[in-house]
Amino acid sequence: MAEWKAKLQDFYYGLGERDRKVVNWGAPVILLLVIYLLVGRPLVNGYLQALHTHESLRSDIAWLAAQQQHLQRINSYCPATIDPVAESDIEFIVTGQARRLGLEPNYGRTDQEQILDFEIGNAPGNAILTLTRELACRGMVLNSLEMTASGSGRGMVDAKLELRQL
Repeated sequence: MAEWKAKLQDFYYGLGERDRKVVNWGAPVILLLVIYLLVGRPLVNGYLQALHTHESLRSDIAWLAAQQQHLQRINSYCPATIDPVAESDIEFIVTGQARRLGLEPNYGRTDQEQILDFEIGNAPGNAILTLTRELACRGMVLNSLEMTASGSGRGMVDAKLELRQL
């Protein structure tokens, strides 16, 4: 380490007066530029991305607020023909409702008896939402729902659901 320091000092003091001034001013500028590129730029990019996400979520919330009355009507609607206690097998109920909507659930395994994990791939997003509403009418609670856009077309999604029976 001392060897490097000695070489740098020899190099620096071997420069002319004008060249040393350039090094004295240029080295800090280059150091600040490197720090900006390594630290500042990723921070700025992250901030801009968070700002964009915030604005997107804000517009989603504004849309939901405008649709509140419509959503309340949908939420309170369960067809009279659905009897929530008619069948007790949760997988049987989910399979029946999903197939009626043209969906094919792939079941996962859970440790708990009254909880069901399943996935539906490459399905219309509206059909997934209709399925969740109909299952809620049958007395099931949606613990989690993850929907990601499917690459196969507009409105098509891959969904992971976790339900539990009341």
